[in-house]
Formats: sequence, structure tokens, C-alpha cells
Amino acid sequence: YSREDGIRADIFFVKKKGGRLRMVADCRRSNEVFTEPDGVRLATGDSFGSLEMRDDDSELSIEGADLKDAFYHLELPEALRYAFTLRPARAGAMGVSSLGGKPVTASDRLFPRLRVVPMGWSWAMWWCQSLMERVAEASGCDDATRLRDGRPAPSLATACHLAYVDNHVS
Repeated sequence: YSREDGIRADIFFVKKKGGRLRMVADCRRSNEVFTEPDGVRLATGDSFGSLEMRDDDSELSIEGADLKDAFYHLELPEALRYAFTLRPARAGAMGVSSLGGKPVTASDRLFPRLRVVPMGWSWAMWWCQSLMERVAEASGCDDATRLRDGRPAPSLATACHLAYVDNHVS
């Protein structure tokens, strides 16, 4: 973008396991223009503690899937991108010579915007959790068999599962 008409979000990095870096957006300004998201109900340690195997259950198998760097795989709707405008940079420094089919000079200031759900946005967790739950349901996992905090654990006599932000376990 060639003009600043959005809400500024800054980027910083924190260390992850194994010395890798995680990109996080400082979305405090952006969060002020959005309503508070609905809460998410994740499986907690208490949820896991409520699972019980019956004496006649002879086997327990667990499978898991992880969506690596989940937030950055979710495309932010174009209508929301104005809320995540980064610091300006010169077109030449970014290797940009045209924008939207129009030429720009190396000295033009551009205001990039995030096109992915930024970690740091108040709605990021809700979007990711909701997506994982919908994917689980679309693949045949019933909400009644989902392990979730605040409700009785499903029976281990049938398949149960949990969606935890960017992980699915069954």
C-alpha cells in the first residue's frame, strides 16, 4: 500500500523451543477498534484428569496433528487488513517496482499490511480455535465427543477428540 490509512501494528520476535523465533504483532492499537471476541473453551489439565478408562477398556491409542505456525496460515479478510498496517519502508528496500499494476519509484514510501491473522490480535485465538473445531466436525468428529473444559468428559469407550488452537488430538 502506498499510503498510510490504516492502524499501525508493530512486529517483534520471541524465542521458541529450539532457538527458533516466533513473530508476534503488537496489536494494542488494532485491538481497540474491535469488539471483544467470544471466549474459547479449550481442554485443560482438569479436562484430561476427568478421563477414565473402564476395566474392560483394554487399549488406549492417541493420535495428534499440529498445524505448524497456525496463525500465519490463516488469511485475514482484506476488509480487516487496514487494522494491521506496518511501519513504512521505501519501495526500493523491499524490491518493489510496481504496486497494483502501477509503477512506483525506489524512494516511494510503502505501508505494508499483514494479510495473515496476526498473533497478538485479540481475535486470533478465537479464529484459530473455531477453524480447528469446524475442521474436526467436517471430518466426522462430533461436538458431543469433544473434550472441553467445563463439561463432563466423553466416554473413552467411543472415540473422543479435542481441538486445541492449532492441534487436534483423537
